[in-house]
Amino acid sequence: TPVWDQYRPGNEPYSSVRKLEILPRFFGDRGRFVVGLYAYLRWVDDYVDENENLTKKQKTNFLEREMGLVAGFTPESLTPMESVLNDLPWAKVPEKLVRHRINIILGSMMDDVEHQGLIPRTEREIRHYNWRTMWPAADGMSLALNGKPMKLNKGTMNFLDSYMRIGSLEGLGDDLNQGVLKLSVPDLPAEFVSTAKEIEEKLDEKEF
Repeated sequence: TPVWDQYRPGNEPYSSVRKLEILPRFFGDRGRFVVGLYAYLRWVDDYVDENENLTKKQKTNFLEREMGLVAGFTPESLTPMESVLNDLPWAKVPEKLVRHRINIILGSMMDDVEHQGLIPRTEREIRHYNWRTMWPAADGMSLALNGKPMKLNKGTMNFLDSYMRIGSLEGLGDDLNQGVLKLSVPDLPAEFVSTAKEIEEKLDEKEF
């Protein structure tokens, strides 16, 4: 069993994600690249979200290490999942552009860590966060599979923004358990935010 098997898209609960498993059949090495990269990013995300004993500093240090690795700075020793990233068929994709998109995604994970503790974000911060998550993921996939970036226009960004908002609502329970808010909480000063229950009550007052 490959070391990254538990993180591969085929193990996800969402059928849209599981369908990534068919990409190698149609795109060969480029499809395998996407599947392996998904597993790596899932590992990074789980490591940050599910290791409750890690301090914020330890999480940011971990993400800084991964961002350095993606940028091309290889540490003396690699973890098994870091080796998965290094061993991807990079020659088959526009490497420089894809690495850039991956680091934007890792930067959004860093943003989540910095906002742990139920720190509310403004609507502008939320839109910027969405830009740093959905766009690089969609564009990175286009680069990997088609060798060129996706077409970007206002309609595309509105779609990605709506997709992120729906996803944030669906994952609200998990996010609150991790002390992270991916939806703006209007007119609520930070000093008044102390419990997940308060956040849920405030969000109930606004239609999304």
